[in-house]
Amino acid sequence: MILSTLAAALLAGACALAQAGVVPKYDTFGDLAGATFGGTGIPTNPTAISTNAASGITIGLTAHQRFFNPALTNDGAGNFTATAGLNNGFGSSSTIGATWNFGFYVDVGTGQLSDYRIDLFYDLDAAFSTGTPSGRIDLDAIAVANGIGGSNLIQGSENLNFGYLAAGIPGLVVAPGGSFDGNAAGEYSFILRVSSPTGIALAVSAINVNVTTVPEPGSLALVGLVLAGVAAASRRRVR
Repeated sequence: MILSTLAAALLAGACALAQAGVVPKYDTFGDLAGATFGGTGIPTNPTAISTNAASGITIGLTAHQRFFNPALTNDGAGNFTATAGLNNGFGSSSTIGATWNFGFYVDVGTGQLSDYRIDLFYDLDAAFSTGTPSGRIDLDAIAVANGIGGSNLIQGSENLNFGYLAAGIPGLVVAPGGSFDGNAAGEYSFILRVSSPTGIALAVSAINVNVTTVPEPGSLALVGLVLAGVAAASRRRVR
C-alpha cells in the first residue's frame, strides 16, 4: 500500500508539472534563422515564433543554457526543461546567474519599435501558475531609452537572477514582487506581445521553463525501490 501510494504521488507530480504554466503560443516552434538574441553561439532552434504578415512583424521566445551549463531540453511544443542551480558560468568576473537564460526577438518589419507597445512578461516565483506573469519589461521604452526606437529590431538574452528584474526600473521594468531562487524547482512562464498603440495585440508568443533539481543518490535509490516494489506487487496479483 505504501509503495503504491508513493508511486501514485510521483505520477501525480509529473502530471501536474506537465499541465501547469501558460499555454504555449506560437505559429512555428523551430529555428529562428538570423536571430542572435544579442549574443554569440546562442541556439536559435527551437524558438516559439509568431508572425503577423500584414504588419511584417516577427517575434520569438526561447530558453537556453547560460554559458557552459547543461543544455535545456524541450517537448517540441513550447515547454523547456532546465537544471536548477546558480553559478557564474564563465570566469570569476561574470555576474552570477541561473544555469539558463530566456531570449527574446522582435522585428517589426518596415515599422519602428517606437510605433508599437512591446511587452515581455515574466515571473520570479517557481510556483506553478496559469495566469499572465506580473513582471513586465517594456521593450519599446527600453529601445527609445537606448536610442534605437527608430530601429525595427530588438533582441536579447536575460537571466532571472539579474537584480533589475526583481527591483524594477521606473518606466522600463515593472517588478513582479518576490525574489528569484535559482536553486528552486518549479516553473517560469514568459509571454512576448507586440500591440498597436491602442492596445490591439498584433503578435504573441508564450513559453514555459520547467526547472528541475538533480535528485540525490539516495532519492534515486528510493525511487528505484518504489518502482521495483510496484512491479513485484503487480506480478503477485497476476499470479
